Amino acid sequence: MHQPPLAQQEEVDLNDLEDEIWVIPHSDGMGWPEHLHDACAAAGFYPNNRYPLFDTGLRRELVATGRAVTACQATVRADENVAVRPIRGNPLWMRHLMLWRRDSAIAAYGDDLVRVAQQAHQAAVDNSPAYHAWVQRYGQSPAESELFHSS
Repeated sequence: MHQPPLAQQEEVDLNDLEDEIWVIPHSDGMGWPEHLHDACAAAGFYPNNRYPLFDTGLRRELVATGRAVTACQATVRADENVAVRPIRGNPLWMRHLMLWRRDSAIAAYGDDLVRVAQQAHQAAVDNSPAYHAWVQRYGQSPAESELFHSS
C-alpha cells in the first residue's frame, strides 16, 4: 500500500502539517485541544479543523481514509491505513490524573489504583512500536517518574 510522504518519516515536523485537514475534538475541559492549538501557533499556523469530533472511531476512519490528520497518544494502534509518528521536538505532552476524595470509599485503594494504571500504561507502551521507537531514540520522558503517583 502506498503511504503518504509524511507517513514514511520516522518523525514529523509539526509545521509540515500546516496545510493538512485536521480532525480535533472540541474542548474537553481539560485543555487538550487548546494545548494542540498552542503548539500549532508556536509552529506558525492554526490547524484547519474541518472535523471537530469526539468519537475516536470516526476520527480514526477519517485518518485511515486519508481525509484528515489528528494528534493522538503514542500508544494508539497503527495499522496498514494509520501511521503513528512522533512530532519532532516533542511539542505536545499529555499526562493523566487520577483523582478521588480522601474520604471516599476508594481512597484506601489509591496506591492499588495507581499501580494498576501504571501496569496498563506499560502494557500499552509495550504494544506500541511508535512509542517504543521514540523511547529508544530519546530515552525515558522527563516526566516519566511523575507519570503516576498517589498522595
